[in-house]
Amino acid sequence: MEKIKTIILKLFNKIEFSFSSESSQKKHNNFGALEYENDGFVIKDKYLSVDIKWDDINKIEVYKKDLFTVDLIVMEITHDEKILVIDEKLPGWFQFILKLKEIFSEIPRDWDLTIMNPAFEKNYRVLFEKKV
Repeated sequence: MEKIKTIILKLFNKIEFSFSSESSQKKHNNFGALEYENDGFVIKDKYLSVDIKWDDINKIEVYKKDLFTVDLIVMEITHDEKILVIDEKLPGWFQFILKLKEIFSEIPRDWDLTIMNPAFEKNYRVLFEKKV
């Protein structure tokens, strides 16, 4: 299984994690698929694990996908010339947003509220971009 994970990571620069919904209370209070370390985080599902160091993050972008009856907030994290794509259905999403705001002081504190309006618009934003 480890060999398959390595092959997948080498073949694709963009990795998407997708999860099913969970109850509102669970969403806000658990770390879900994420584990935090002093220098970064690990995101896991049953097939794949991705370790990202805070210092390796070059850019964080967010936008909404119009799913006809609802919007879905999506985040793309560019690191080491790869892109990790997660969305608000990720178990641990709310705790992750809090952690990002703690680690990256440049991120607007209210981005997660302002991105919601207007509804059914993409509302693309760059939350963080490393200065070169």
